[in-house]
Amino acid sequence: MGFIVDADDISVAVPLPHREPLVVVNRVSMQIESGYSYSIVGKSGSGKTSLLSVLGLLNAEYTGRLQVDGRDAAALSDREASRLRASLIGFVFQTYSLVPHLNALDNVMLPCMHAGVRRSEATDRARQALAGVGLGDRLDAKPGQLSGGEQQRVAIARAIVNQPQVVMADEPTGALDTDTGIAVMDILMAMVQQAGLALVIVTHDPEIARLCSRHYVMDHGHVRAGDLEAAGPEVAAPIAQTLAPEPATVWGRTTVVQEQPSESVAQPAKPALVRRPLTWPFAVDNTGGRREVAYDTGWTEVTW
Repeated sequence: MGFIVDADDISVAVPLPHREPLVVVNRVSMQIESGYSYSIVGKSGSGKTSLLSVLGLLNAEYTGRLQVDGRDAAALSDREASRLRASLIGFVFQTYSLVPHLNALDNVMLPCMHAGVRRSEATDRARQALAGVGLGDRLDAKPGQLSGGEQQRVAIARAIVNQPQVVMADEPTGALDTDTGIAVMDILMAMVQQAGLALVIVTHDPEIARLCSRHYVMDHGHVRAGDLEAAGPEVAAPIAQTLAPEPATVWGRTTVVQEQPSESVAQPAKPALVRRPLTWPFAVDNTGGRREVAYDTGWTEVTW
């Protein structure tokens, strides 16, 4: 199975008046594949969000080579990039980014409408996605009538309504309290396990990072896989515990950790993945596990 996203030697520079451009992403190479969760950890200003915007086809101002679903991103027109992004990638942001005057159902329908899905089908998908994150009874609520955790769950439903191959989350728990943040992560990680999605999380929170199966540390635009020194001691110490040289279990998948934590990343055994539709709704129980009920939406092919 090929990589969903394959980035090689990616750099991003921001022009500054009367000064040399500021390099915010510096020759980064990384690959994203189905069935794994990735954390990109670093301090504020380290370039994490700038990198995510390139990987997610939100920013075309970069140098290097980027392939998304086997296609050369640099060769895509704006329209082609928009279509590929809408069908392949779901986004979750720290600030939720919901449309204030739309209710939860209409907010979740937006990516479907952008992808050209019929309104009736978009409505069905959105209802199922909201039920899947436990908000099946809040379809008519507008963002101002929802708590922060509920708004973020609406944002997750919006991210997955088109059944993407990868979800990219920029500080998805940054505006939430600890318990609510854990509940949000439970939902995201359950999707990786259930449907074989890839999940990429940008965070400065090492406790969130340690939930993922693969770790990257970003510092001054540079990325290193599992390089603890680059993150600084306040980030490195908790991740070091995750990478300690002993077997661990990450969301039901046994990880194998190298003998030298400073040079290794927790590498889960490659699962035999068959990409299949999400089963809606699913619920996260109090132990962090998952129970499913039998409701299968099936895949829908959109013809342009």
